[in-house]
Amino acid sequence: DEPRIESPRKIVIEEQVKSFVPHTREQVIELCHEALRILFDQNTDFSNRSAIKCQIPNSYFTYDQQDSDDENIRHSRHAYCQMIFDLCIELLHEMYTENVQLSTYPEWQKTKLVSKRFYRGNKPENRHFIEQFIQTKILEILNLNTRQITYSKWRISNGTRNGKEKFETVLDEEIRRTESQWINYDDDCIQLKFDIADSILDRLIQETLIECLDVVDRRFFFSSNSTRL
Repeated sequence: DEPRIESPRKIVIEEQVKSFVPHTREQVIELCHEALRILFDQNTDFSNRSAIKCQIPNSYFTYDQQDSDDENIRHSRHAYCQMIFDLCIELLHEMYTENVQLSTYPEWQKTKLVSKRFYRGNKPENRHFIEQFIQTKILEILNLNTRQITYSKWRISNGTRNGKEKFETVLDEEIRRTESQWINYDDDCIQLKFDIADSILDRLIQETLIECLDVVDRRFFFSSNSTRL
């Protein structure tokens, strides 16, 4: 028997994926720091989104980056840096925005409050607090920072609880979650006003029709009497 010749195996060397955009924790933190510095130099208040000045210097897009001859790489880096800058603007606006919907309401309707996320409506303590908070949020958005998922107590299995205690826990959680809805009587008051207005309008239309029919009957009566004469 002839010896079996085995074909040599090809050794595959996995090449490390090169990142053309600054997508590391350290680079994103530096970009956030630079973006916030630019924004705070140009603005003092971020409550009005349309009034926020956001003139980005060219040095921001080339901050801590090596120049490349590839135009696609330059465009990708520019878009990535612009995204970080826009995220900083949106988060700053969220932190400075009041807890009221920015829309006009009629005089008879109360201004409604909207439920905002935990970082909205809280006045920032200082610039360092803002920077730390925004950096953490952007790292979570870009999936560069692990996010701790917290569950309610009734979701965590506990062998010591019986069925009745679990049901009471779920019921208490549901009541707390929907309490703000069923103790708010604004919608009921508005609906009652509309019902009263509709009732008054129907009554006026009915009385108007009765008066019109009465006038028509009188004219018909007088016209019939005049023809007889």
